[in-house]
Amino acid sequence: MATTLKKLKPLHPPIVVPLGAVPFGVTEDGRQLYKEVTPRSGSEADKGEDGKQRWRKNQMTGEPLYPLRKPTFHEHTRIYYLESQGNGNIGKVDYQPPSPEELVRIERGRKVEAMKDHLAEALVDADVTPGELAGLFTRRVAERERKAQEAPADLVVPELPDLEPEEPVAAEVVDLEPEATVTYPIERGGGWYELSDGTKLQGDEDHAVDAEIALGERRQQVKREAELIPEI
Repeated sequence: MATTLKKLKPLHPPIVVPLGAVPFGVTEDGRQLYKEVTPRSGSEADKGEDGKQRWRKNQMTGEPLYPLRKPTFHEHTRIYYLESQGNGNIGKVDYQPPSPEELVRIERGRKVEAMKDHLAEALVDADVTPGELAGLFTRRVAERERKAQEAPADLVVPELPDLEPEEPVAAEVVDLEPEATVTYPIERGGGWYELSDGTKLQGDEDHAVDAEIALGERRQQVKREAELIPEI
């Protein structure tokens, strides 16, 4: 029996507007709304002119038996949309105004549906298959992740206070302290060293120090030879 029921397809009959229902706008997602006004009856407490509850009394003793009520009539207004229940019946679903969150969700769904058509048309016009588009997105994401990994850490640069310009003053001649002497050889990284004459060589530190010492000795030798040449 259960297997037979699973094979049954949903039954959706044509929607017929109930008698007395009139169109009353549409929902946020495009469903047709209907307004139906029907007479209703009820009852309420029967009170006298003094506002007190009236009672049915015992004719013999005058003792109150039960409170009296009087009929009332009013109109009941119902706003709903019609929806097939899949079993051959059409149900009335009362309309409830959506919340702000539901309005955002409905608007997003409407934009997504519209975007599907525009995206499909753009792909067809550009002769691009969905597989090619997915591959492009994958490569873009991989490239962005690779650049993020290779990018150096952001340096925090302290903000300097705004300094007011000072009035110009007369220049003074002052004695400047000699700059700090640079010690050679200078390590440039990767096993490379720079000598005092600008020469660059690769090796260990001891080799670079020996080369710098030899360079200094040559300078002293040239200086001594220059002092021996008589002035003309």
